[in-house]
Amino acid sequence: MGKPRANAVRPGLLGLSAALVLLPCFHAGAQESGSRDYFSAVFWIDLAPVSKEGDPWPLGPKEGADRLLDEAAWVFGGMVFGYEFSYTPLDRTRRIEERFDLTPLGTIPKGDMRIVPGAASGDSNELRARIEFHPDAQDLALMEGYSHSPWRPSQGLGYADYMLGHQGRRLAYEDALREAVRSLLRLSELNKPRLVKGRVAFDRIPTIVVSGGRYAVQVRARIEVTELQSYNAY
Repeated sequence: MGKPRANAVRPGLLGLSAALVLLPCFHAGAQESGSRDYFSAVFWIDLAPVSKEGDPWPLGPKEGADRLLDEAAWVFGGMVFGYEFSYTPLDRTRRIEERFDLTPLGTIPKGDMRIVPGAASGDSNELRARIEFHPDAQDLALMEGYSHSPWRPSQGLGYADYMLGHQGRRLAYEDALREAVRSLLRLSELNKPRLVKGRVAFDRIPTIVVSGGRYAVQVRARIEVTELQSYNAY
């Protein structure tokens, strides 16, 4: 899998309109650690996010650490298990709204020993830490399977309003996966499909920054289309 590279750390909030274009989507590749490979990346979280009614603000160290680990577990789970998706492309002529539904096909539970957090750092606005994921043999076998047909590579850039707070982070990840599916379909299908179903998994650890008042996520993914319905069949 090659030498590990760290996921990008979040830049500051200002002056980022062009930064994301230059930001690579790094792969935290496997590295020998005893007899096992592992993935390592720097994750960050807002400690003073836009707060919805009832949410703690600012986040204390414990709440911040919990959210940091939750996000890392969701990302690593997306690499190992992936997600099932259902996608209805936008069709203005037929007055059909775009819809993208994503369901995890597996999760890494809280406290799982495969996730090893490093020392945290940051300031009053954010918390960051290098977090390792040590996959077992079954995890590695699943990820290896995504590199073969019928799985195909794609990538996407997704966004969500920063004013959505913590929820916006997850929405930006999901929007990036939607865009990866959409990009693959635009290359492989001559006619716009009515409905597409399949599976998608992160091929590399995504990057997330704040740019222009939005969370922006860049992903590289592997996609398997299991069902494609066309309009001419109806």
